[in-house]
Amino acid sequence: MHYRLIHIFRILLLSAWCIPLLMACSFVAEGEEPDNHSKSADQMSTYINLTVTVTGGKQDFTRAGEIPAAGENGDGREAGFLHENVVTGITLILYQDGTDEKNINTSDNPTLDYIKYYPVTRTGTPLDADGSDLGKTKIDETFYTTGNQLVQRGTLDMTKKYHAIIVANADLRGRVSSLNDVRAYTLSTLYSGDEKTASKNCVNFVMSSEEDYVFDFPGATPITITGGMLYSFSNIRIERMAARIDFWAAGATYNATAKGYEYSAGPTDKFVVTGLMPFNLMGANSTNGGEYLIKRVAASPTATTFNYLGDEGSNYVIDPAITVKTSSGELTYYKNKVLDFGTLDGHASYTDNGYYRSIETLHSAITTSPASGGYATLTDGTLSGEDVVICYPMENTLQTSSYLYSFATGVVIEGDYYKGGFSGTKTHRIYYGYLRHEGTATSYQARLGAAFELDKNSAVPPTSPMEYGIVRNNIYRVYISSITPDEENPKVTLNIKVKKWDKFEHETIYM
Repeated sequence: MHYRLIHIFRILLLSAWCIPLLMACSFVAEGEEPDNHSKSADQMSTYINLTVTVTGGKQDFTRAGEIPAAGENGDGREAGFLHENVVTGITLILYQDGTDEKNINTSDNPTLDYIKYYPVTRTGTPLDADGSDLGKTKIDETFYTTGNQLVQRGTLDMTKKYHAIIVANADLRGRVSSLNDVRAYTLSTLYSGDEKTASKNCVNFVMSSEEDYVFDFPGATPITITGGMLYSFSNIRIERMAARIDFWAAGATYNATAKGYEYSAGPTDKFVVTGLMPFNLMGANSTNGGEYLIKRVAASPTATTFNYLGDEGSNYVIDPAITVKTSSGELTYYKNKVLDFGTLDGHASYTDNGYYRSIETLHSAITTSPASGGYATLTDGTLSGEDVVICYPMENTLQTSSYLYSFATGVVIEGDYYKGGFSGTKTHRIYYGYLRHEGTATSYQARLGAAFELDKNSAVPPTSPMEYGIVRNNIYRVYISSITPDEENPKVTLNIKVKKWDKFEHETIYM
């Protein structure tokens, strides 16, 4: 009995000693993070996830039509080629201006609160969980996601709202520090690759926000994930800063012998387009060259206050060189300057120009590798024909006092006129077309003769906004609608369609 009491007493002593030790072992060592279940809300890590998509203009009235007027829908939509839509990463810019409104047009110049560059991955819209559409072809909009990105503690105040600007395929870290820096930021190149053969190898198109978005952290509903809280922001739309100029061979067939697109000109005559060339492209290597990162519009081309991210509509779109584009201005801001009519005696060829596109070469690219070459065979309305990407120019609009031939972006159409058919007399011809985005009912038709026979004074732009201009995220499709038979001076009627460079779509990714 005595020994049994001593044994029980020893057990009680041991228990009394171990209990505090076990309690001490349950605490986290100094400097270690507690597990997720024991974290308070202010101790948890914060993550954000952004989903962006390449857009073709959210509102119809931001694009003009063949007979354009402010508020009118355009000439339809066209999804771009894969290399025109790819996004590899985005710069996220957050700032505040003291209000809850979307206010990139504030008169203040707030310092940027947050600027980060995130890589992205392409994804799609999954089908319903029950898989009811499984096996069917379905077209969905393509999205890019940043995935869950950690926000360093103390860099953002989650009790506030922030304005957000998104820039794709350009890392702006260290380049901008205030909102004015963002609004005034100019890019000299809008994509990677050789600009003189842009339609073949251009990639990494720079894109910027369609809107000034608001990230409302206090109004958002974050979800709990492993390691912290996740805020997700979607429906962020970005648009390409480049425009695109196409030649559409509607109503023509490719003639391998004549090495060009063959058109009928009356009962027997033929006209064959053998070459194309853009001209008056905005220059990158000059004081005024380039394009503003954020679109700016104004009621006047000489305005000093702007509506940033405003709609084209009946406004002027302002580019960095617009103030020098006057009748007395000098053409020093373009990659290939205005063509000198005085050198065209005998209709000399432009095949020695670095921007020249041989139709023979372009057709070869169409028939061998349309995806990588950036060309396609398409059907557009009632006419069909091969569609050739000529170039990807910068935004470029004019003052009403501009001297048209010095500043308007345009296209050279070069070809051979065959009197009486291919067995008859051949004459080499060169024609010019100038691109106009908006205007009157007849502004999309230009009756062109041989270049040196044009009356320069008859083509001064009218006074309505955006005449003779190309604007970001638009496709300007040039095509020949008719050719008047005339051996000495055959007239070509040139038409232009303005297409919405639409969102990127693909077959559904099944998940």
